[in-house]
Amino acid sequence: MSARERVLVFFEQLTEEQLSELIGIFGDCDPSDPLDEDTFETLAEVEYMKRHPEEYKSYSSAEEMLADILGEDDI
Repeated sequence: MSARERVLVFFEQLTEEQLSELIGIFGDCDPSDPLDEDTFETLAEVEYMKRHPEEYKSYSSAEEMLADILGEDDI
């Protein structure tokens, strides 16, 4: 199943209320608007990170990540 088909199946399962909320969130977005420089740079960085995961830390759990961030051995 393609990504487009998965998205369509997902949307078909939403209630009218959920669809209304989604339209409220994304209603002002215009997919034809060009990306601003910050967004473009962020997307490029994410793509780089996906291609080079060995350059970045990874964690087995949220607790492990928080301990690293806070500089603590145990939370």
